[in-house]
Amino acid sequence: MPTPPILVFNFDSRQCRFGKSAVCSYLCDYLDDIKAKTCVYEKDYIDKDYLIDYSKFYARSFQDHGRKTERFHFFSNNFTEEQFKTALASGDKKFITSLQKKYLGFIVIKPIIDRRGHKLVGRTVLGTYPEHDNGDVRKFIKNDYTVSLFGIPLKVEGLPYQQKDEGVGLCATITCWSSLFPLMNLFGIQTSSPFEITERSTTFPDDSRNFPPEGLTLQQMKTYFSSEGLETEFIDPKIEDPTITEKDDIVADVIKAYNHLGLPVIATLNVKKQDVITDFHAILISGYRHKNWDVKELYIHDDNIGPYHHIMQTEERKHNSRFSQWSETDSAGAQVDYELDRLIVPVYPKIRLCFTGIYRVLLRYRRGTDTLVAARNLPQGSRTELFLTNIRSYKEYLFNQGKIENKDTKLLHPMPRFMWIIRIHIEDMPIFDYCFDATNVYPTPFTDIDFGNR
Repeated sequence: MPTPPILVFNFDSRQCRFGKSAVCSYLCDYLDDIKAKTCVYEKDYIDKDYLIDYSKFYARSFQDHGRKTERFHFFSNNFTEEQFKTALASGDKKFITSLQKKYLGFIVIKPIIDRRGHKLVGRTVLGTYPEHDNGDVRKFIKNDYTVSLFGIPLKVEGLPYQQKDEGVGLCATITCWSSLFPLMNLFGIQTSSPFEITERSTTFPDDSRNFPPEGLTLQQMKTYFSSEGLETEFIDPKIEDPTITEKDDIVADVIKAYNHLGLPVIATLNVKKQDVITDFHAILISGYRHKNWDVKELYIHDDNIGPYHHIMQTEERKHNSRFSQWSETDSAGAQVDYELDRLIVPVYPKIRLCFTGIYRVLLRYRRGTDTLVAARNLPQGSRTELFLTNIRSYKEYLFNQGKIENKDTKLLHPMPRFMWIIRIHIEDMPIFDYCFDATNVYPTPFTDIDFGNR
């Protein structure tokens, strides 16, 4: 009789039990950062996304790849296998509650081997870094994901990640896949497996095979989002505008604006070695770190690296952003340079006022903020920012603010489903909001809000 697998073990990042790949090493380091202490192992787990890919692609291979995955769950408290099994048998509510409070998320390992002989990381959801850190604030794209561990209900807040699979989907496919989860929560669209995303994207013709894919073009990514009933906004960070100054950072402004609603932002990159473009790459920007809304870091889901990988701003500004380029070191120790080419935002069709249309309005308001601060005796250090929101979130926000002039009138006033908000504020204290109808083609203001914070 085979020895049963160890069900519960102490997590040790120096002895990674779920893989030896570079992505697994990164995940171990990340789990260290978020204080993982204990792991619970599921040997035979049926993962929906992998099962679809298996049935549509791998099941027809000569090699038996297997249709079941492994799943590893992580907790920030210490407990033994005996304690865990005893709690399962007795229904120990105190122990189960401690598990639920200390749950950090899970990693799925697929039975697919990459060209280096490592198993691929499948659908993975881990909790984020803490929101506050030494006076800085982190903002992430995240939603609640429910998990059943041998009948124990668990929940984790995060953004799903998985590694690229050369059989069914490369970086652009995986980036689209991760973006679907917040879009599902916002707009009610259906999620798809990597195979299904590649399959529907390649209805737009290209001069390469559909499977195994060579990567999606921008047009093919747009084709996929169109098949889900969404529009796709392409933003060139090298936008030419004479009003842009050193105080503006278009990449940071795009991310703050769309992340406010919970919309993911995809970035396409030129990959350079020794100043020569060697490849093209796609990542998902999953969050950012700021102090008084001055963005210091971006967090990205990169299928080559892992989730929540941080990108520091550079001192040298290239084009209109300090986040337009960065460098990494590859597995061979060589420097790889990344240059941002496009920002891609899948949006609901009723959001008709595009970012570039409202951004020029934001720049005009920013130029006038200093005059407004002096005229109305506003606090020094006030900033002018742009956010996208919807009527439910915005009216709830207004309802919870205390000093708004004519608050009842503002709340009773009809508003469009989606709105662009240009806000003058200091840290998290709002001063004025200028509200624009995002369902209109042109930047049309329909009301303004005075929060009375002076």
